[in-house]
Amino acid sequence: MDLISANRGGSLTILTNATSFPSSSLPILVSQPLAQTNYFGGTASFTISAIATGIEPARQFSYQWQMAGTNLPGATNTSLILTNLPPNQSGNYDVVVSNYVGSVTSSVAVLDVQFILVSINGRLAIGGGTAVASRQVSINGGYAGGFLFYTLDSSTPTTESTLYTGPFTVTSSTVVTVAGTSADFSQPPWLPR
Repeated sequence: MDLISANRGGSLTILTNATSFPSSSLPILVSQPLAQTNYFGGTASFTISAIATGIEPARQFSYQWQMAGTNLPGATNTSLILTNLPPNQSGNYDVVVSNYVGSVTSSVAVLDVQFILVSINGRLAIGGGTAVASRQVSINGGYAGGFLFYTLDSSTPTTESTLYTGPFTVTSSTVVTVAGTSADFSQPPWLPR
């Protein structure tokens, strides 16, 4: 089928079956999902961004997020938001981005869900942290509605230790150790790994 179009100025554009169009590409991933560490009960978010070359249908994408290679039901947007994180959502996440040409898979983003997280001045202190001046310490996670107890001398916290009620400041070299228990104390104090 041929297409003839009259243009202003009296010229004609003729497209025939022999007319070539620019080739279209697979999706090109311009940003990848990033690994992250979060706490039990928290929220994790992964995002992807893609482009393609060629005609408009090449730039119409579909998305399928996966955990450990298994499709996540309903996870078909540019973002994957996981709320109220349980530890079993730790794992490898990626997304398959498709267009009419084919599909590509993003790099793997590892999600590490910790039962309890300690932050120093808003930065996660995984495995410890060093400060040369006073620092604000925040603790997140634990059992929903439960209690967090901590010590500042590296001893194992118990329900007799200091109850965490909000951020606090340390002014010298300190080892913060945290344990969590359920609100009804039916769960024994849980210590981070």
